Amino acid sequence: MGEVLPCSPGETVLSAILHSGARVFFGCTGGGCGVCKMRLISGHLDYGRYSAGVLSEEERREGFFLSCQAKPVERSNHFS
Repeated sequence: MGEVLPCSPGETVLSAILHSGARVFFGCTGGGCGVCKMRLISGHLDYGRYSAGVLSEEERREGFFLSCQAKPVERSNHFS
């Protein structure tokens, strides 16, 4: 299913990925470009601030989020 990475309280998913040494594509880091879009497999997120033009409500319902803005709200989240 993928790797499990620790994420400190208040830390974004993207920040946790980068701190782990893993490489991932990202762009503006401000929620405006959509390059860092990922899909939540399980768990819950605080989606943070982002442009609705980059992440639609339909995409959110399908589990997508922007890793530069989203923060886990529980420890057992899985992403792809």
